[in-house]
Amino acid sequence: MLKVTKFGGSSMADAGQYQKVRDILMADKERRVVVVSAAGKRHSKDHKITDLLYLCHAHVQYGVSCDSVYDMITSRYLEIRDELGLKLDLESEFTELKKRLDAKQVSQDEMASRGEYFSAKLMAAFLGFQFVDAAEWVFFNIDGTVDKKKSYAALKEQMTGEGIVTPGFYGVMPNGTIRTFSRGGSDITGALAAAALDADVYENWTDVSGILMADPRIVDDPQAIAEVTYDELRELSYSGAQVLHEDAIFPVREKNIPLNIRNTNDPQAPGTMIRESFEEDSDQLLTLGNFLRYHHMDARSLYAKYNFSRLCVEACVREAYSEPIEETMTKAFSRLVAIDSRRWIQFLLDILPRLDDVDFTKLSHMEQQMLNMFYTTVWQETIEDFDADAVWERFYTLCDSPVMLQELIELLRY
Repeated sequence: MLKVTKFGGSSMADAGQYQKVRDILMADKERRVVVVSAAGKRHSKDHKITDLLYLCHAHVQYGVSCDSVYDMITSRYLEIRDELGLKLDLESEFTELKKRLDAKQVSQDEMASRGEYFSAKLMAAFLGFQFVDAAEWVFFNIDGTVDKKKSYAALKEQMTGEGIVTPGFYGVMPNGTIRTFSRGGSDITGALAAAALDADVYENWTDVSGILMADPRIVDDPQAIAEVTYDELRELSYSGAQVLHEDAIFPVREKNIPLNIRNTNDPQAPGTMIRESFEEDSDQLLTLGNFLRYHHMDARSLYAKYNFSRLCVEACVREAYSEPIEETMTKAFSRLVAIDSRRWIQFLLDILPRLDDVDFTKLSHMEQQMLNMFYTTVWQETIEDFDADAVWERFYTLCDSPVMLQELIELLRY
């Protein structure tokens, strides 16, 4: 079995990240092919190496010194090398590149590609893997498309049984000049490598644990989608989700190779698996949580229109039911889905199944407050008196509505 792995800029940002990458690779001997990006940001105020390379080239073209910018680039890689304790001569290559750059003998594409080049040199030395320059196997046609037949054959020749590291983002034109892909092109290189070697899995390691169900800038700690098809991934991209570019998917989809998006900073998380199709598990229970995970839905989307139990009835997968509290609970579900207090959720999960046995007057002050919050969320009123008959009647009505009560508990657990 063979796994091709690609590590993005955040995974290559510093020596600590290199060590995480090595741990991931050493944990699975099937991960024998590594594609890397240029060093990314170490913190929010940091610079991506690729941005600095473009800036450096622009300075020279306009006759402005780029020495300070170039020093930032070289010092980053030398710092990583030294912290990893590697005896790799990068200085001579940096000197030669600067000499050619000042003489305007380096194209913009070649300059931009050096971030991936030096990342791969360092990673190969750190792992003890073979370094394979992308210019030795990624071949472009004259129109800028990839010559897959030639490229795939070239990479296969480089596979000697030991591990290899290759830079992402670039290849070589028929005349021998360096050409880069669009931004994010290392993803394309990774997919091409997986397709060339007929990999069993293509792992794309990033700084998130897969494709998330919601924008983490809006929703706290959103869950990752466990499985998604290539067609569903395309739909996600059309709806504005930040997912892989179609060019980075086609080579592996063409050969029916699964694509697994993983998190370098949380390697135990399974991430998102992307395939052409998934076999349905007929033994899986039809629960709210399983339904949302299987269909990659957010609970907010479901409860914006209807409740899950009624949806199952309309789909003829559950028997019809009639509960007087359904309308009230359907409206309440859309409010309850926003609960993010684990303490409150745990309290409700504990007390709801035994509501008819609870002596409300014996609850602690904090427990009464939490129950009052639940009451207010569902019935849009506060409890003024826990001895009031109206309060008891509403709670008991919920207890006597098994379908709604079960869905409520499933929602809280989810």
